[in-house]
Amino acid sequence: MIELKKISVFDPEHLPGEITLIKVFQDHFPALKQIAGFDTSFHTSMPAVAKLLAIPRRYHAMGIQRYGFHGISFAYLMQELEQIAGKKAAKGKVILGHLGSGASLAAVKNGKSIDTSKGLTPTV
Repeated sequence: MIELKKISVFDPEHLPGEITLIKVFQDHFPALKQIAGFDTSFHTSMPAVAKLLAIPRRYHAMGIQRYGFHGISFAYLMQELEQIAGKKAAKGKVILGHLGSGASLAAVKNGKSIDTSKGLTPTV
């Protein structure tokens, strides 16, 4: 939980509330193992060019890049696509849309994210 607190400045809209919920569960169910899943991991397969932002390259050298969001939603959609339309469809070229409290698109090829409309933060 200490690690989550350290990075909560990067997602002030979500992480503080989630950390509070983790603490509540720890207090009431101390033996319960909790795992944090990060929404950006679906997009780690994006090629380097898709991770670039339209900012000076020196910032990219400091780790500023497009991370993508709504990955848990996109992973679920890919599982559903495979189940409904088959492996061939899921391994093809797919455009996915996440519409909800936030919205984004993801381009997927061979089951891997190759681009996204989300950038560095959930709002950019």
